[in-house]
Amino acid sequence: MERSCDNCANLCPIGEGDHICEEKPGVLVLEEYLPTDDYLWCNGDCWRNR
Repeated sequence: MERSCDNCANLCPIGEGDHICEEKPGVLVLEEYLPTDDYLWCNGDCWRNR
């Protein structure tokens, strides 16, 4: 399986289509369901299977 924020167990919805990474709280990885500059900030190192 390809590692991405979209299929990572650390992806946490916070409302309005925004999602943060539970591994590094405060890092917004999706904004209005679109990737931000911090998308896959960990390069898959913190990825966890759902």
